[in-house]
Amino acid sequence: MYLKNIFCSIYACKLRTFGTKSCVYLRVACYVKPTHYDISMIRYLAESVNYKVTSEYESVTLHFKSNNLKKSVYIGHFYGDPDCAIISRDEKYLVVAGCGLIIYKLVEPFNEVGVAKSSHQYSEFFNDANNIWWVNGLHQTDIDSDWKYFRFVAANKEGEFIYKMDTEDFSIEKISSPVDNIQTNAKDGH
Repeated sequence: MYLKNIFCSIYACKLRTFGTKSCVYLRVACYVKPTHYDISMIRYLAESVNYKVTSEYESVTLHFKSNNLKKSVYIGHFYGDPDCAIISRDEKYLVVAGCGLIIYKLVEPFNEVGVAKSSHQYSEFFNDANNIWWVNGLHQTDIDSDWKYFRFVAANKEGEFIYKMDTEDFSIEKISSPVDNIQTNAKDGH
């Protein structure tokens, strides 16, 4: 891959007050714009003891590290390329995100993702034309004693928020204020 430019921009400012201390948080988005794409441009999105998740352009693949006899599995297609992925710490599921997200259960028979939005093996969210969420960050934390939860940052029609999602019942909890409100308050000196 030949590099032409590196682009960086500040796209969110947050002002938080803790007691008598004020802190300003800046989030910086950087990306490298390639001028030439190599045919085998594979990105490594996540890795655990037994699995590895890669993407090549808009397609995502699950690889098995401990058994070379097992065929890699197609996990899905993401408009605009996938942004990130996590494999749960207990290796029960993986999540891939970008334009929407896919939750894929790491259990036999390891079926490939198909046309259906959901099956016993996987579920897709937030990639319908009328309800697109751009997910740009995934995280699991020790705060949750059960690894069935993950957190993610998503921009949608309501703004940009941090959410917490349950991988068993797919319930979602919004756990932050919108970034736009935080920016407005910072500009107003609040």
